[in-house]
Amino acid sequence: MLDVISRSVRIGLVFVIFSVLYTLFNVWWAGVLDVYPLLVGVYLMTFVSVVPYIVVNVASAVRNREDGRWLITVGLSLALLASLVAAMMKLGYLRSVVAPYSLVQLRFDSTLALSLALLGLSALVYLGSIMSEGKKLVRIVYFSLVEGDRDDGVETI
Repeated sequence: MLDVISRSVRIGLVFVIFSVLYTLFNVWWAGVLDVYPLLVGVYLMTFVSVVPYIVVNVASAVRNREDGRWLITVGLSLALLASLVAAMMKLGYLRSVVAPYSLVQLRFDSTLALSLALLGLSALVYLGSIMSEGKKLVRIVYFSLVEGDRDDGVETI
């Protein structure tokens, strides 16, 4: 289970990295700091990080129905999913409340441009490194739904 969580968090970090890139580019290009894309990135990271855990948890609980604990596990997992959906809906409301802030002095700043370039390069390197993680995560979730608990030879301590 720890393997699923760590892989999904690594994949979810992509949303935060690209939301920071978008926000910094917006500051550099237009001189406007908008916090809303950062919030969207953090919410998407949370959603992407938790949903595979919920799917694997519910699939293993439904498969192992010896006693009544599986009902509690499924109920708590669905409650967590419902709270994530409610938080995403609340995020849609925040767009009208959070106003962008003008930072004209940072418009076309060379230090900010260098930071953007370096962050963009690191994001590309990170994106290349997690492609295999995404495939492994999809395979883990698929096999937990279809075949049950399948051990890929990796021991998690």
